[in-house]
Amino acid sequence: MDVLPTWSQRWRFPELVAVRERSADPDDTDVLDALLDGLAQPVTAPADAVRRLVGLGEFRVAAGLWRDDALMGSLTATDRAALSAVILDGEQAALADVERRRNELVQREGRVAFSTSEPEGLRAAVGRPAELNALFDEWRGRIEKAEKARARDIRQRLAARTDDAPEWREAVEDCIKAGELTAATDILEAGPTPFPDASPFAARPRAAWPWGEWKLVQLLQWYADPGLAPAGFNVRWRPPAEDDAAAGVIDALRALRETVDRGTVTEFVRAFHILLDVPGVPHVVADEAEGFRAELCGLTDARLPRELLPDRMTLWFGPADWTPPTERSPAVWFRLDAPPSAGSGGPAVLTPQTVFELVAPDHGRARSYAARRIHLLRELCRQLDLDDLIGPDTELLFEPATFRTGVGWLLELLGVRVDGVTLDTLIYDTARHPVLLRAALDHLLGPRASRPDRITTQDLARWRADRAGVERLCARLRRGLDRRSEAVLAAAVLTGMDFGAEPFTADDLAARLLEVQVEAEADGPRRPATDLVDVDRALERLVDAGLVVVRPEDGGHRLRSAGLLSLLTTGADWAAVAGEILDRLAERFDEVLESVQTELSRQAVLHWIKNDLEALDLQIDSIRQYADVLPEEPREMWKLLAETLNRLQKARQAAGDGIRERLRAERVDLVKLLEELVAMERRYQRDAALDLDAEDGPVVVEASYFLLDQAVRNLLTNAVQQFRTRGGGRIQVRLRNLAGVAPAEGDWAVIEVHDSGPGLTAEQRERFEAGERFSSRTGGEGTGLRYARSQIDYCGGSLTLDPGRSDLGGALFLIRLPLASSSPELSRPG
Repeated sequence: MDVLPTWSQRWRFPELVAVRERSADPDDTDVLDALLDGLAQPVTAPADAVRRLVGLGEFRVAAGLWRDDALMGSLTATDRAALSAVILDGEQAALADVERRRNELVQREGRVAFSTSEPEGLRAAVGRPAELNALFDEWRGRIEKAEKARARDIRQRLAARTDDAPEWREAVEDCIKAGELTAATDILEAGPTPFPDASPFAARPRAAWPWGEWKLVQLLQWYADPGLAPAGFNVRWRPPAEDDAAAGVIDALRALRETVDRGTVTEFVRAFHILLDVPGVPHVVADEAEGFRAELCGLTDARLPRELLPDRMTLWFGPADWTPPTERSPAVWFRLDAPPSAGSGGPAVLTPQTVFELVAPDHGRARSYAARRIHLLRELCRQLDLDDLIGPDTELLFEPATFRTGVGWLLELLGVRVDGVTLDTLIYDTARHPVLLRAALDHLLGPRASRPDRITTQDLARWRADRAGVERLCARLRRGLDRRSEAVLAAAVLTGMDFGAEPFTADDLAARLLEVQVEAEADGPRRPATDLVDVDRALERLVDAGLVVVRPEDGGHRLRSAGLLSLLTTGADWAAVAGEILDRLAERFDEVLESVQTELSRQAVLHWIKNDLEALDLQIDSIRQYADVLPEEPREMWKLLAETLNRLQKARQAAGDGIRERLRAERVDLVKLLEELVAMERRYQRDAALDLDAEDGPVVVEASYFLLDQAVRNLLTNAVQQFRTRGGGRIQVRLRNLAGVAPAEGDWAVIEVHDSGPGLTAEQRERFEAGERFSSRTGGEGTGLRYARSQIDYCGGSLTLDPGRSDLGGALFLIRLPLASSSPELSRPG
């Protein structure tokens, strides 16, 4: 073993090299096992030895072989770089696994109220699997000891209680068995309540109805005459005599079996709601589609997060051989005959069997309303899709305090079992982020026909390993970000890949973006990233989006969790993402500078007539003292001239401002900006009528006021000019605030510019999409729309042309801008 480090053929026995690396005096048994492994699985090339060691988790040993030029000299530079990437990817995956295992034990500590006993050196032990496993085993052993002591204490306290409440006692015990000791303590201390199974881990499996082969008419006879029932039925399934709600719904079901009409349906719906303790709801039954339509109410439950479930569902009844109409909203079909499988699509099926299960006694007493309600929800929801419960594309915005419980209940209602470790891992992997969690559940659950009945940690591992699925998830997440925030997120991920979960600052991310530019452009970036991206503002947006958190102790930042970093790392080529965005921003920056310089050149002409302007100002000012006695028309003309002169003087003064200052982002109220621009166009032209339809109150974005003003002015000017020779035009500007409309897409403001003109030709549309100059009027330069598009793009938004016609029959341009974070202050009044 002493000569092994210098033996040129040591790579042929990678397991032996690993044993020697771990200890200078290894155990003879370990040495023999390593030799036998090497003989049983011979390695034919040094690169294969490196890969073998990576697979064993021996990254340090693998890196040592990789650095040996004598061993790797036959590899090309490309192959050697690829082998280095194998080592780095393996080590990052191992670090992510360590964080995941660490999170599992931290969560278990929290549920047992055990002060952290995390051993030192976990991350440092990556690359030494035996040492790492020993550290985790020691930590896990301490937690298991604390869990047993806590469980023993809870059981002793439960035994000391004298409450005659079997459901409550069973709920406490079920939580203990599931390792949910915090939930067990909460249920114990709350005492017997109408909601004993307050945790999804305390929800007991429903008892199987054993009489499925019997016809409904025979079953109803058993309920009517106890003497006709088979052995065991009366004890297990017959409701107690004092359970009037159960008797009422059985009577209503008997009448419904005889005749399905509006009267029997109404009575059944009324009795069923009484069974669920939902009094006072109107029982409106309508004839529809040759059947009857009612509503099933009371679907909410005090145990469930308020974000789950619609308040009510459509409830259909009909004769034999009848099928309810299809509808997009979730619906329930009460069938008197045998139901199809839950995976067949269409509405959820409610049958007499479920009614019989609901009226069955519990420990000889009437089942509680809460137990009945949760039983019904579990029966119906397992037949529904995720979209039916929370809506399509709706994000899971559970309250922080109930997030874990909310996800657990969601899976429980959908008929998917999950243990506490798997649930913690799912939440860790998705960082409690609503977009990521919804996307993960869409992938894991699938459509109802193929929905699994259980999710395990192995399922989560397969999901993480699905590169295409994770890439789609990351793309979904990025859709809600503007380009600058997306570039800064890329820098944060790249920084995390290099330095793990260490905090970072805005300066760190700016430096990382510059590195991306240098690596991508051999001649150096044409525009440095610091000119293109305000990293501080982008970080604020990422904090608002829930992807980055601020560290209060030092004001630094970090990604929301190590799980998020692990997921994002495999979800995209972030260096390519950042490089592409920076390249596009640089291109837009040049176009914006061109537009600004063109505008400033035009304004510079004002400097040549400075004296004339000042002279005109004196003349207009001299009229001011007589303005009140002038006739109305001359007085309005004087006001217009005064306003025009004032604007020209401001423009002349602005010509000397620095370009960078004019591009600086600030908080701008779009409502006031549009009010001013529309009012100005109304004053200066009579060719088209302008209308503004804006939100009440401010709609604030963070962007260059100058660029926004120029872009919208260009759009309005272009719209007006097409009516210059014929008049009679109509233009409408609409402003919409889309905050909270689609959380996955982020919060945006949309400005719509409609006109009643002839619209753009196919050629003009193509040239607009290509970013080329074009003009629809004689003598036009064709730069207005091109400049406007670059200006809006620079502000983090987009200017697009709707493929159809506007509401007024002409063109429809759409400006989309990210909303600013909430703040009571504005930098500019409009």
